[in-house]
Amino acid sequence: MNYNQIILDSFFGALILGLFSYFTQLYSNEPYYIRIIGFMWAMPTLYFYFLLIASRTNKQTMFDFTIHGLIGLLLTLFAMLCTYLLKNSSKEIIILFNLIYLALITLWYFQNKIYLFNKIII
Repeated sequence: MNYNQIILDSFFGALILGLFSYFTQLYSNEPYYIRIIGFMWAMPTLYFYFLLIASRTNKQTMFDFTIHGLIGLLLTLFAMLCTYLLKNSSKEIIILFNLIYLALITLWYFQNKIYLFNKIII
């Protein structure tokens, strides 16, 4: 185990999250700050970071990570669409829906051993 690499990865991960926190604080007094945070969350910064870590093993690891990232992304897009459609519901209902969805999707992923799939069938 390469502890120096773990420390370096942790540093860059903390830097990315620190920038996220910085922009949250910077724009917290402005009504549009949450839009900027939403964009920063969705932009490929974290994908690049995790892809960089995956690339240290081999090229196949990068594609395995990407495939399962796509699965998660599609499921997240569905949750986001449902959240948008629930815009007239209370915030408690929206949070409860997302919590239940998270639990069900996590259960589905591990019970069906989706993590063993290594290619997308198109």
